[in-house]
Amino acid sequence: MRDFKTETFEECAQQCRESEGCKCITYRPSDKNCWLKNKRGGGNGAHPKDGLISMNIDCGVNKNFQSSDRSCAMDNWDFGGADMRDFRAADFEECSIACSDSADCRSITFRKSDNNCWLKRKQGGDKGPRPQEGLISRNMECDTSDIDTSCQRSNYDFGGADLRDFKADSIQVCAGACRMSQDCQSITYRPSDKNCWLKNKRGGGNGPSSKGGLISMNVSC
Repeated sequence: MRDFKTETFEECAQQCRESEGCKCITYRPSDKNCWLKNKRGGGNGAHPKDGLISMNIDCGVNKNFQSSDRSCAMDNWDFGGADMRDFRAADFEECSIACSDSADCRSITFRKSDNNCWLKRKQGGDKGPRPQEGLISRNMECDTSDIDTSCQRSNYDFGGADLRDFKADSIQVCAGACRMSQDCQSITYRPSDKNCWLKNKRGGGNGPSSKGGLISMNVSC
């Protein structure tokens, strides 16, 4: 929104509280510079930077958020694309907190080997989850109920409208990956080689068609 000099961090925060549309601040004690910002976490999301202090004015927006909660996390999966920014975090929990503090962040991917954290603007990343050793990915919110496979159609293909494909141990794993993706509506699964296709339209791009050896389903039936 704007920046200016102010004596203290508290004065910077007060200026934000008194400014319509101000959601957060960044303050630099070395020269007493204050930035007022119109998005929680700033435009590209929270990240570590020496010499700065930042704060969301309303820090109670996500009251049910728990940084250590892994019920919406997928171990050894990547949420590729839809990146806001990346940085080194102390741990998975710090990466999760940075996303929770950022208005546009919907998910994260964290690399265990070097603690790199990616903040992402879509659930499941750009094209949905895919298996990848050494990564943990998480949506900030997700459906944790059991996968309902009652509407699966054996020997049917939902052709087209593919987001991505990968190997999955079961149709439940395939459907679970779809449900973690913001754009995924349906799947096709081939048991013979465990290939899973995530699709961004119910029934695929061209509608259901008979095809032996495949199982297809709309994730919300």
